[in-house]
Order: sequence, then structure tokens, then C-alpha cells
Amino acid sequence: MNFLKRLIGMFQDSPCGSAQPTPAEDPERLRYIRRERFIITDLIAAWLPANQQFLILDGGARSAFDDPRWNAFDPGRMRLFGFEVDVQECADLNRLARERGLDYHYFPLGLWSRPARNTFYENKSSGGGSFFSQNSDFTNRWKFENAEQKFFAREMFYPTGTTEWDLTSVEVWARNNGVDDLDFMKLNVQGAELEILKGMGSLLESVIGIQTEISFVESYRHRPFFTDIDAFLRQHHFMFFDLIGHHYIGRAESPLTARHAPGLYPLYGQLIEGHGVYFKDPIDIVQRGIDISHLSLPKLLKLICFAEIYGQIEYAFELLYWLGERLRRQDDVRQAEQIVTLADKALATYRAYTGG
Repeated sequence: MNFLKRLIGMFQDSPCGSAQPTPAEDPERLRYIRRERFIITDLIAAWLPANQQFLILDGGARSAFDDPRWNAFDPGRMRLFGFEVDVQECADLNRLARERGLDYHYFPLGLWSRPARNTFYENKSSGGGSFFSQNSDFTNRWKFENAEQKFFAREMFYPTGTTEWDLTSVEVWARNNGVDDLDFMKLNVQGAELEILKGMGSLLESVIGIQTEISFVESYRHRPFFTDIDAFLRQHHFMFFDLIGHHYIGRAESPLTARHAPGLYPLYGQLIEGHGVYFKDPIDIVQRGIDISHLSLPKLLKLICFAEIYGQIEYAFELLYWLGERLRRQDDVRQAEQIVTLADKALATYRAYTGG
């Protein structure tokens, strides 16, 4: 069955037709409104050949099963490479992936810019260890807060010892495991993000999106800041799109705990870190006179999916219509028409479901 027939089939009962179900009657609409599924992503997944997978590298991968974004893809559409240095934890994750029928593969490896043996600074707080030593003079001034409780950093976030780890780079790992393509990277490794990015080699060229932890303060001595990571990624044609997962802290010596003061603005304290979302922007890259022939049509369509999943819906539509016009100028009329038809169907569905 060709693409247009499949596309029509997917939407013959959609709210774009004459009989529009009410919201209470339409579970599909609710899934999209709740962002459990994504309109453009579903259409693109129906268009892409069956052997096209979304290839994701997850550094700091214990939470991969809990990330709702990856539920947007049918299990057969997604392959994830996760890195977790705890050998037993890694084995458990691989077992769980097999039980769930997921194409997830976990490796008991630590990542760096090159193969090396480095000192790792263990921490009382789970996930607080780092290859950079903690700046305790600074972090002891912190107070962690939620709506009802407060916790002093000096009592729960402090170094407990060191271990020595053997590390490798993504470039070396990929060569050893026959991996020559990636689509998206998610990095949350307590300051090692920039080192990992520097160790990507030519594989970074294939990546179209990145979510990476970024820091605005020196919680670990000599750790890279947001400005360091941002400058590196901009050099490799990534553009900053969003800051998610904001982490605010209070002050241990303050007699007032702001989150416990009703009526105050709901974001309290100093923003110390978050997660930056970056995408390649092929429109901007082309306008700069840079060749994008390495970004295939499936790769560009995957970029559109990741943009939608991360809330960049207008960027996703901009890319779809730009891509249709680019294919038309390249005399690929058939695929240009398919992409524009897909975009029009997605737009009609978004408007029917949201009124946008």
C-alpha cells in the first residue's frame, strides 16, 4: 500500500472528517492532548520504512525506562544504547529490556573524551558522584526544599570516598560495537557531558538532537559551565532550543524557607542547573552555505519527530513545509507531495484537537 493510501486510512475516522466525536468520546484526542502520543511523530512513523529506527544514546541511563518521551515510539522503532558503570545494575537493565521486548542495550562502561583511568568521587547522595571533586565550601551553603520539607546539603550531599574507573569514548565504543549512526543523545553525568561530547569523533555529525545537563555554578571544581557546552555545540551546528528540568536551591543560613511561604512566586532560589535541549537547524545551516547532504530524508524526518516530542511543535511544522519545498526544488515531486500531504494532515489534526 502506498504512502498516500496509508495516510488516508489513518485519518479516515479522524476528527478532520464530518463526524467529529466529542472530547469525552475520543480517546485518541485525549492521548494527544496528554502528550502520550504525538500527531506528527505518528504520521512520520507510518511513512518511514519498517527498518528505520530512532537511535538514542543515553549516558547516565538508569532512568531510561521512566522517560515518557520514548513511549512515543513503538518498541520496534527505537534502539537505545545506555551506559551504566554498575555491572549488576547494567545486567538488571538488560534483563528488564528483554522482558519488555525493548531494543535497549546497556553497557557497563563509563564515558570520557578518550580511553583513560580517572578518579571518581563517590557521594552520599545517589547520583551525586562525579569525576570532578565537589566544591563543598559552596554546596554546604545550599538548602534543598520542597513544598513541606527542607534538607541541608551539608547533611546529604557530600563526598564519601574515591574509586578508580576505566573509561572509554563514544568513538571507541561505537567502533568496537559496529555502531556508525546515532540520532539523539541524552547526557546526565554530573559534569562529564562536555568530555563525552568531545569524544564523539565523526559520529557527532550524525546526531540531530541532544539533551544535556548544564550547570550555571561551580558545584564541582573546574566542571564545565553552560557557556562551555553551548559554545562547543554551536561549533558543531547545534542550536539551543529549551531549558528543562530546572533545579533551584535555597540557602542554608536563611531563616526563611521560601517554598514554605504561601503566595510567593512558585520558583524559588538560585537556578544552579538544568537540561539544555539542542537540535540541528538545517534551515539555518543551509543559509550559512554549509552542505547538509549527510542529513538524509529519514534523518530530517526523525529530527522533526524529536522536535515535536520536546514541545517544539512550531519548529516541527516549519521543518516539514521547508522540507517539502526543498524536495520540490530538487525535482523530487513525488516525495515533496507526500511530505506536504503529511504536514497538511498533521496541521488539520492539531487544529481539530487544539483549535490552534
